[in-house]
Amino acid sequence: MTVLVLTAVLAIVYVAATYVGDHFPYDQVYWFFEFCHLLSGMLVAALVAQFTSSAALIVMGTLGVGCAWEIGEFITNYSAWVHRITERFGLRIEPQTFWDTVLDLVLDVVGAVLFVYFLR
Repeated sequence: MTVLVLTAVLAIVYVAATYVGDHFPYDQVYWFFEFCHLLSGMLVAALVAQFTSSAALIVMGTLGVGCAWEIGEFITNYSAWVHRITERFGLRIEPQTFWDTVLDLVLDVVGAVLFVYFLR
């Protein structure tokens, strides 16, 4: 797959997650967000694989992107500026927990490992 196609698919996953998060109660669709992390882990691994063939670098690159994403989520949870913007547009931000972050990163890595061993 090309970088452009992978980026487009990641954007679609992000938009779908944003839509579901804004229109359904979080506790009822929690599984969907975990599935998105697993799928995104696979897609980011495919994107990293465009630049290296090392399985270890693919998994570490995916984990790095996942960490950057989780830092971004942490910042949005505690930023008054972001909360003003989300309120203006009627968006919701669910509270971040330590175990949710750990699970998200584990699913990112599992997605990368699945890509490396089954799809590469």
